[in-house]
Amino acid sequence: MAMLDLSTMRRLVFIRLIFQQGISQAQQPGPLSMTSVLSFHDSVELFLVLAAEYLGAQLPNHTTFLDYWPRLAPLSPTNKNGIPNGVPLSGKTAMDRLNRLRNGLKHAGTLPGAHAVEQARTEVEAFFVDNTPLVFGPDVEFAGLDLTDLVTQREVHDKLRDAGVSAQRGDYKTGLGELAEAFVRLLDDYTKRKRIDHRRSVYDFGPHVDAVESTLPFAKQHLTEILGREFADHYDRLTEAAYEMQRNMQVIALGLDYRRYARFVLVTPEVTRRGHGPWEVYAPEWLTYTSEHYEFCREFVISSALRLAEIDFDLDQDVLYTAWRLKRGMEDT
Repeated sequence: MAMLDLSTMRRLVFIRLIFQQGISQAQQPGPLSMTSVLSFHDSVELFLVLAAEYLGAQLPNHTTFLDYWPRLAPLSPTNKNGIPNGVPLSGKTAMDRLNRLRNGLKHAGTLPGAHAVEQARTEVEAFFVDNTPLVFGPDVEFAGLDLTDLVTQREVHDKLRDAGVSAQRGDYKTGLGELAEAFVRLLDDYTKRKRIDHRRSVYDFGPHVDAVESTLPFAKQHLTEILGREFADHYDRLTEAAYEMQRNMQVIALGLDYRRYARFVLVTPEVTRRGHGPWEVYAPEWLTYTSEHYEFCREFVISSALRLAEIDFDLDQDVLYTAWRLKRGMEDT
């Protein structure tokens, strides 16, 4: 059996992403949760296609969903459609149930109930857990497939890795703080590469405003001395409001799910930065940071990164204008 190459690993990671998307859909109230059945089915079908390629199976055109089980099984006198290096995939009965559930929804309009959705989730997860090491080797575990590899922004990728290390040792507070920093870096990386001029991005929504917490203490004191405590406090409130509105408008303008972003903000520590200095994390001691919070926030950062990667470009009008001026100057001479 061939070694697991980077392309195969990335496809496996993508399959896990589709499965995670199905889990997120299943957690929504009905009837929105019903669409999870389609994602669960897609993830299993993608897995079967990849398994056939990896094992070198020559499948006929229009191979049906359930035909993968005998065709990927070991060749034997009782299974002449198998392959010499085949594997006995498990979960055929459960996946047959999923297939009928999906066909009923997609082709007959039969709406699955909450119990059927939850059963599909648990059975698809069991399918992946059992069959991933069976097909791709004992060292490849489905739960260990790292979705971080799908993120191309280096700083965001590295910070996601750091968060994973923190979570592995049970330090979810630190891990969630690192996820919060990763999200800020993600937005900054995307927006700052789309500039109107050397100061402004098309996503800035006015002059940049820092959070009140990142303002230097002596600047606040100086402002208080000039305006008085009441006006200085009012200025702080306006600054904080402008900062929050700018960030929230960025999230909405970039097409990210604001409701999921709101949950992300509520369960992650607050991160700020003074200029190019170190990142500072404020994590209230009275908040409880759990593995559930971590998994949700990690998936949110990764899905946001993939969402932004769908329509990404670099465009700095200031650079274009400078180049145009230089070219005009050369032509004039």
